Amino acid sequence: MNPARSVERSGELDLSAIIITRNEEGNIEDVIRAVLAALDRARALGALSNYEVILVDSASTDQTVNRARHFPIHIVRLRQWWPLSAGAGRATGCRYARGRIFLFVDGDYIIEENW
Repeated sequence: MNPARSVERSGELDLSAIIITRNEEGNIEDVIRAVLAALDRARALGALSNYEVILVDSASTDQTVNRARHFPIHIVRLRQWWPLSAGAGRATGCRYARGRIFLFVDGDYIIEENW
């Protein structure tokens, strides 16, 4: 884990990036790398001091979660029998988030480093 990204789970942060997924094994590593790079750049430019990344997975049946586990992020898994939707993923992410600002990213979207 990169200590620059490591943040304790208590206390408020500047930003929470919430990535929602369902069966995104082909994209998820690039998505997470892009989010981390953009947030690291924003911090380097002084736009924020700290952040967290939360991935909310809607009962994926592929390798999405296993591939995401290699990154310094918090992973929340929704169960297949729950009512699943993009909104449910975002709402769940909000419940876990500690940031003053939320950034929502879908699991098939690559964020620009200079966002």
